[in-house]
Amino acid sequence: MKIKQKWNIILLLILFISVIFVSGFYYISSVHSALWDKSVTDISEVTAQGSHALDTYIEKEVEMLDWFAAELAAESSHNTDAIINRMNLAASPQSTYICVNLDTGIVYTDQTNYGFELEPEQIEKFLLFSEKGIREPFLNDYTGVWTIGYYERFTWSDGVEGLVQKTQKLSDISERFSLSFYNDTGFSYVVNQNGDILIRSQHRNRNRTFHNLFDIKEAFKNGKSGAARFNYQKEDYVFCYVPIENANGWYVVSIIPNRVIMEQADNIIKNSQIFLFLILGSAINMSFFIYKK
Repeated sequence: MKIKQKWNIILLLILFISVIFVSGFYYISSVHSALWDKSVTDISEVTAQGSHALDTYIEKEVEMLDWFAAELAAESSHNTDAIINRMNLAASPQSTYICVNLDTGIVYTDQTNYGFELEPEQIEKFLLFSEKGIREPFLNDYTGVWTIGYYERFTWSDGVEGLVQKTQKLSDISERFSLSFYNDTGFSYVVNQNGDILIRSQHRNRNRTFHNLFDIKEAFKNGKSGAARFNYQKEDYVFCYVPIENANGWYVVSIIPNRVIMEQADNIIKNSQIFLFLILGSAINMSFFIYKK
């Protein structure tokens, strides 16, 4: 074979190798990106399902409290026996009710058969509550356990303003909210707009790694769903966040180490790289064979 022909063939092979290399690099990058997007989409969907389930639960609790507030509003604020009777009827092992007379500071509970007067700082706290809403977890003065409270203002039949609050153990809510990913290497939380963790889902690693999500709170300001990456203690994480409609400013957040998400993708990419190197190796061997011929 003439030298000129050899070099033409070799140049074509070099061009072929270059095309394979560039195309292979582009293909691997595209696969990596597509697999990452697919994984994040799946996590976002599960997070949205968890948010919807918790949202539906909160909505039912709020509706029940609204009904109970209407029942109390039908009574006079001076009819202590009727108020206590309604409180006792509402009692259940899963929740606790209190009813506060915002004019006198007298509080009624479903645990007693009488009303008692609140301390000035306690009544001031209740006076600051809006028309209705959900309280962030707090240490219950009556039970001594961490609690979530739903509240609503109402007006008794004689024009006196009152407030009813239903509380539940935080642990009971956590049992209903249980999301985990990738063999519990991923975590889910309920957080507020400041990044404070309000509820941790119940699984074996629920208290691991994060205590506050302050560094990513900027993502929560728009009140929409989303996904992003952030670095924590020298490791990259992916977090997906979905708002809870019936708890203003609350989000369900799922956090998964990026390395865990990409494990499956890395295996596919490694196989693609091996296949690419085999093609390149064959092309290079062919070039040497032609050159020596």
